[in-house]
Amino acid sequence: MVRGGEVSLPGGAQSDELFLDLIVVGVVHRLADDAHVQVSGFSVVRFAVMFLPIWTMVADYRMFINAFGVYDIMQRLHSLLLMALIIGYMVNVTGVLAIDELGLASSYNNSAVHFSVAFFLVAKAIKSGLYLLYAIALPKFRFHMLFNFACGLIPIVVICSVLGTGNPVLFYSLIPCTKGWE
Repeated sequence: MVRGGEVSLPGGAQSDELFLDLIVVGVVHRLADDAHVQVSGFSVVRFAVMFLPIWTMVADYRMFINAFGVYDIMQRLHSLLLMALIIGYMVNVTGVLAIDELGLASSYNNSAVHFSVAFFLVAKAIKSGLYLLYAIALPKFRFHMLFNFACGLIPIVVICSVLGTGNPVLFYSLIPCTKGWE
């Protein structure tokens, strides 16, 4: 189907959504490769903990796209920024833990932890900022948009409050919980 010069599939998927899915598949492959080096329970847990933030970013995007149902320039920019943030997160998260020959975490890179969390927080801040912009633009839905904006700030505040600890286990265990706060 062709709408306004843009080719879409009958199900309604746009080309940038399909490219985002391709990026997520590439990230899953990269994280699975890291888990495949040493097959253990720790590798499975590490894969799940490292993938859940990416899943929350993509789930937020899908929910946002499905809630509004329009395909304007803000949502296109949002998808492009999300792609860049997912790639940045993946590059940093793969460098967080140094695995020794037994498959155990021997040390972690503190700057990689902070940068990967920063990419996640920027994705959450962009989503909250879009809710604020739509609250200004859509006065009939202002209360709902401002409520979503406020709920989006909760994970940002909580994760920023534990940034000083430098504990990657604390960061990556809090990130999946942020989905429940929203």
